[in-house]
Amino acid sequence: NNAAEDSNDQSTLESTPSNTTSSGTSNELAIIRLNIQCEKLKSQLHELTANFNESQAAEKHAYDERDKYLKIYARTHERFIVFEKKQLEQMRRLLTVLTTDQYKFVTEIIGLKERSADSSQQQQQQSDTSSSIVDDTSSSIVDDSQSKEFSQDAKTTDKDDDTKLSAARYHKTES
Repeated sequence: NNAAEDSNDQSTLESTPSNTTSSGTSNELAIIRLNIQCEKLKSQLHELTANFNESQAAEKHAYDERDKYLKIYARTHERFIVFEKKQLEQMRRLLTVLTTDQYKFVTEIIGLKERSADSSQQQQQQSDTSSSIVDDTSSSIVDDSQSKEFSQDAKTTDKDDDTKLSAARYHKTES
């Protein structure tokens, strides 16, 4: 029995070093494989962290740019509104000035027309009295001369009106 046990022990002893060697190598290989996987995971984690940080930096930069352009837009919009208000106020003032000038021109035109109408009525009355004194032929000569004077007065008035209107237009375009 002892001899059988000794042979079993020897076979066990002989197989044990090879088992220990093979299990040690397999453990070392497993550790190496795990280390390789761990290194791959670490590099992936490092790469993902770098991408994430880069993405966050780009997002922060984009938000900063957006905020900058919103501020620029707000300032520009505010300046534009102020400018538009000033322009509208200036246009109102110009229109008020023009309407005042136009009112003056209209009153002058009406005044000239009334004066010319008054003078034509006086001339008409004078011609009526002279026509009763002078015969029909002489009254027609007087009427012709008066109508020429009246037409010359009307032409002068029209020229004055045209001059004033063109001055008003020029003033309006200058403004």
